[in-house]
Amino acid sequence: MADPIFQAESELYIHAARGAVWQAFTRLDEWPRWNSEIVATRWVAGEPWQEGSIFELRHRSLFRRVTSTEAILRMVSPARTAAWESAAGGIQVVNSATLRDDVGG
Repeated sequence: MADPIFQAESELYIHAARGAVWQAFTRLDEWPRWNSEIVATRWVAGEPWQEGSIFELRHRSLFRRVTSTEAILRMVSPARTAAWESAAGGIQVVNSATLRDDVGG
């Protein structure tokens, strides 16, 4: 994979056990409840949360228009990390979520 042209990171502290956070995170159909940019989600192919599986995200684009993107899971380490890749408008995007233990949650 080529070096990214643009990279963004965000961190969120959740006062809960990592396993509980993973359980909530892996409920793909509930992503719109906690991410206002996502309108709907659904599994398209493969078993949920297995590498190679594909899911669809209906989300608001940069210009606030609702668009649909398919993403493929590239890496899953339960209760630790998930990484998925998608492409839209000629842009290749890699997203990841990493959960880690911290004092108090």
